[in-house]
Amino acid sequence: MRLDFYFVALFLSLGCSAFGGNAAGREEPDSLPMTVNLDEVSVVARKPDVAVSAEKIVYTPSATISGSSGSLYDAISSMPGVTLDASGKISINGISGVKLLIDGRKTILSGESLLNYLKSLPSTSVNRIEINSVPSARHEASGAMTTIDVVINKRRDEGFTLGFNGNLRVWKAPRAFTGILGEYSRGKHHFALNYAFMTARNPSDLFTDRPYVLQENRMLQTYNRERDNVMHNVVAEYDLFLSDRLKAGASLNVNFYDRREKSSMITTIPSLGDCVVTDNDMRSITRNIYGNVYFKYRFSEKSDIAANYDFFNYHSDERQMMGDDDGYRLNGDMGGYVSGYVGSVDYGFKPTRQWKFITGIKTSFINIDNGGQYDDGEGAAMENLCSAFGYKENVNAVYAELQRKGAVVAVTLGVRVEQNNAHAIFSGNEAAEKCDYTIHDWGVFPNASVNVRLGERGGVNLSYARRREMPNYGDLNPFVYIYDDITHVGGNIGLRPAVSDNLQVAWAYGSQLRISLSGAVVNDAVARCFREISDRVVYVTPENLPLHLKGAFTVSLVNLSPVEWWSVSVNGTLAYNDYRFPAATAIPSNRLMTPIADCRNMFMLGRGWSAELSGSFTGKAAYGQAVVSPFGKIYIGMRKSFWSGKGSLTLFVRDILNTNYHASTIMLEGKTAHLTEREYEDMRLVGVSLSLRFKSGNVRRQERRQELIDEIKRVNL
Repeated sequence: MRLDFYFVALFLSLGCSAFGGNAAGREEPDSLPMTVNLDEVSVVARKPDVAVSAEKIVYTPSATISGSSGSLYDAISSMPGVTLDASGKISINGISGVKLLIDGRKTILSGESLLNYLKSLPSTSVNRIEINSVPSARHEASGAMTTIDVVINKRRDEGFTLGFNGNLRVWKAPRAFTGILGEYSRGKHHFALNYAFMTARNPSDLFTDRPYVLQENRMLQTYNRERDNVMHNVVAEYDLFLSDRLKAGASLNVNFYDRREKSSMITTIPSLGDCVVTDNDMRSITRNIYGNVYFKYRFSEKSDIAANYDFFNYHSDERQMMGDDDGYRLNGDMGGYVSGYVGSVDYGFKPTRQWKFITGIKTSFINIDNGGQYDDGEGAAMENLCSAFGYKENVNAVYAELQRKGAVVAVTLGVRVEQNNAHAIFSGNEAAEKCDYTIHDWGVFPNASVNVRLGERGGVNLSYARRREMPNYGDLNPFVYIYDDITHVGGNIGLRPAVSDNLQVAWAYGSQLRISLSGAVVNDAVARCFREISDRVVYVTPENLPLHLKGAFTVSLVNLSPVEWWSVSVNGTLAYNDYRFPAATAIPSNRLMTPIADCRNMFMLGRGWSAELSGSFTGKAAYGQAVVSPFGKIYIGMRKSFWSGKGSLTLFVRDILNTNYHASTIMLEGKTAHLTEREYEDMRLVGVSLSLRFKSGNVRRQERRQELIDEIKRVNL
């Protein structure tokens, strides 16, 4: 299990515009014309990196160094209080279950595929990132009511636009990233073609100290892993602006990821004098293809409609060769595919200026087929480890939402009805007690929000939403991944959906101060658990916990300027987590109050120079059976902008003190284990980033923004 909590910070500056003009005096009879030439005037202002309101927080990665000198993954991880772990799960200020949207739509990828996708997009392609705490019936019922919406830059330039973004990081985890953007707009047509390439070496260390048979006997494991990754990503887009009312388009994304991994596990039992070394050699190749076709039509100022069709195909192949110095050998051949499509239609109607009614329908179909074959290294099948997993899912949803926006009070009332049909069949290894999974049910998920304006600059928001977290197929698949003959990791076909009730109140003053209090009660919460299935083997699998209580109290002070050239943003949180375990496990409740703090300093040094100094700290935190020790990190960056803002060069050091590693205590039944994990790609790195953008032609007039429905069209895998 990976227990990552990132709380980093970001800043930057820059906004540059130039204008010129001339004026001609009116020519009088018998007089010469008079011409006045105005010299070019440059207006330089700092772009704020974050703005707050009662409803949401908006970050601008381009206004920071830490948020704009890498990939979209780096930009999201650099936001205060945001955590992205190795399984692709996102937390904000200690609250998990946050969903990621791209331009208002949920991404179709999850887990490592989602992380690879985020790492393939340059942060320079992002306009802003919104953390929205106001729930909507338009969003799927899965997950917390808080969402992270990444809004991609929409270029409005006639002619050609060419952009380049390069990033190189070195230390123990070197990485090189290159992104090339090409766009062409003329009249009603807009084309875009993006290519991204990444190569990286990601080493990590894991030290485990856990009981062996008896509490007083200990088993010590030292796990060293090195991954060599190569990624190619191509995105093609076409938009057709047929009229001011009608817009249509299509997009296609192709991702190729090649990973080679070598690892070694040294296992010792001091009381017995045993020592075994296990070597593991793996290679995995993934190929993702997904696309979208859409149209949007505005009937009038009062009504509009949008339709979308999404499709995807995810294919993976993995080979494993494992052996130890006691003669144990194992070869694995794992892989499979995920395919499906999603269709939706959304309609909005405004009977008056203050009222709006939104409704929509969505249906999705998924088909999954994967499995694993193991042999003893000499071709003899190991039937007790081989497995096959098939999964079919159909989700149908309808929603309705009523909005009223007044001068003082804004109200949103919504309801979403989801009907789920899923069937899974598993056959193979003995780790799974249940061999099939069937669900035919439906749920009603209400949401409500009230926003009250307090004077000219203040406001308060109160929001409630009921949510249901459906198990994704990766958690359902009981296929066992074998690190060695002692540690096994797999899924759980018997998982049930987790249902939560979420409540939040937030108060904001101006665009600089925000105070929020949020909480949730989660029944059947899904968490990764550790079970001893024998004296030697620990099986790590997701399970349903009876109850998970969580809450957070957050204060944000942003864009403070002690002096003209210095800007400060501070974010502080007290997060509470209480995990309750089944009585039969004899594991006590895991509850902790966790302090989280982040401070970001941006310095405008003049002549295109800027600098950033940021620091973050996370106190002791509860996560399922684990208690994670405090950790923190410090970021330093320096940037030089040139060519009137069309180019920039950045030098930076992440985690300069090399302290962003995680030490955890795992509570077993009557026993405790200790883990110390170092993922060097998240620790100290020295890097340089170069960004260039060229364009031809004139700036296109701003297209009329249509108030269309942004239904989440993607399915959670």
